[in-house]
Amino acid sequence: CPSSDGTRQEVLGRGWNHDYLMDRAKTNKNKVVLHSECHAIADALKHHGEDECFQKLFPKAHIFIAELISDFAYDDSHPCPKCDPLLRAVGITKALYTIPDGTIMELALGTPCYELLGNENCSLPLKAACDEQGITCKRLADAMKEAANNRSED
Repeated sequence: CPSSDGTRQEVLGRGWNHDYLMDRAKTNKNKVVLHSECHAIADALKHHGEDECFQKLFPKAHIFIAELISDFAYDDSHPCPKCDPLLRAVGITKALYTIPDGTIMELALGTPCYELLGNENCSLPLKAACDEQGITCKRLADAMKEAANNRSED
């Protein structure tokens, strides 16, 4: 639906924090905690396709993070230090988040940095989220392969 300035607004993906059990044969971890941001990115990839998301949707998107249940007593729901680079790695540069009184705050995440996609703190959770959704992200696979090659050369 159009906003007051005429731009299109829609929910690209939805996500929530949850554990995802890993295949121990493929990784050295038993499980990963998928944060809502990562889960929503994978959901958007599943519903809109990789090219559409990376080329058109993510660069114009804002992520909205709301703490619905205060189980963890966070002060606010801004992106954590692992999710901030993941959002920038896919091209999302602005986050809207709630604070305990319900106020919505805005956070600029910085310039997109697609190279961050090869960083294990970004790639491992996003790979798990994509696996959970039953999808493959070629950009992620390429970034992981390049990072592994760079590690083997060192």
